[in-house]
Amino acid sequence: NYTILPTGEYRWGNVLTTLLVPQRSLLLGLPLALVVITLWWQAMNAEEKRARRLLAGAGCLAGLLPLAHVHSLTVLLATAACLALLFGRWRAWAAFFGVALLLALPQLVWLARGASIQARNFLAWQVGWDRGQQNPLWFWLLNAGLFLPLLGLALLLGRRLVPLQTIRFSVPFLLWFLIPNLFRMSPWIWDNVKFLIYWYLASIPLVALLLARLAGRGWPGRLAAVALAAGLMLSGAIDVWRVVSGAIDYPIFDRDSLAVADAIAGATPPQALVLRAPTFNSPVLLSGRRSLLGYPGHIWSQGVDGGRREEEIRLMYQAGPTGVGLRARHDVRYVLVGPQERSLGPLNEPFFERSRKLVEHGPYTLYDLHTPP
Repeated sequence: NYTILPTGEYRWGNVLTTLLVPQRSLLLGLPLALVVITLWWQAMNAEEKRARRLLAGAGCLAGLLPLAHVHSLTVLLATAACLALLFGRWRAWAAFFGVALLLALPQLVWLARGASIQARNFLAWQVGWDRGQQNPLWFWLLNAGLFLPLLGLALLLGRRLVPLQTIRFSVPFLLWFLIPNLFRMSPWIWDNVKFLIYWYLASIPLVALLLARLAGRGWPGRLAAVALAAGLMLSGAIDVWRVVSGAIDYPIFDRDSLAVADAIAGATPPQALVLRAPTFNSPVLLSGRRSLLGYPGHIWSQGVDGGRREEEIRLMYQAGPTGVGLRARHDVRYVLVGPQERSLGPLNEPFFERSRKLVEHGPYTLYDLHTPP
């Protein structure tokens, strides 16, 4: 791997393969946030009445974010507060905050109601992001490469590159490099990347402009700009090429899983609760049916405490007196038995054979515990 390693040397992964493809909510949150930021920029150069309309429109879009991507909403609200301090125009910014909070607060209240998220797991002091034992400066030079020195040069040159207003507009986004490098803002430290990405995206135009100005200084400047651009993009380009060329492949669901998922969806009601192993590749995930527990490695990173639920699932598959009681308590009617469930440990299949088989395909069987065979 050229941009991210499990051993910890490289953690600033390629944006396409580590963020845009696997993190589906970012595909909605990021474009909405970029439209909001664009409206901010237009409002900075507009007369008061139009600025108020633009910022109210930006507030409408920002207010849609809680159900899409809460990290993006957090970035927008904090950055907007900084921009309001830098640029003034309080009435216009009041329109943004008023509309955004009016739309966002009901969603946030709804999300928080009955949630098992442990808020205390989200904020802690941790310097240097996901550096492990590496020196923070060396870690970032290794991961960001030429980007940090070029960004520093672009900011240093300042008004020789862009108007002062552009620099002022960019400065608050530097907080999204500083803060995630001082604090852990998610249970899994790597997830700070959801904030770092906004510093990166806001900084790209400055670095690109620096390279463009360099390319305008004759052939030596053009060669230097091309070399620097290649140094900035080559490792990411190799990572993307390995994906699109099929050089790497991570199977998640096989044909049996897809067929079983369709069969479960057809054989059970939409709100059915299906007992299954808490893995990332269970067919139940594709069926749209509810589960007792998601993949522990993922729910932990979202601040959700699975508690004893994983052990309870094992006991239910063992079908002893405790397991039978737990199934009754959770009102479990449907049980999937497949390769993932057999890997949990002892499995009392003869017990489940006393119930009706709703689905049987390949290594998978779905039982209806409320109906005899």
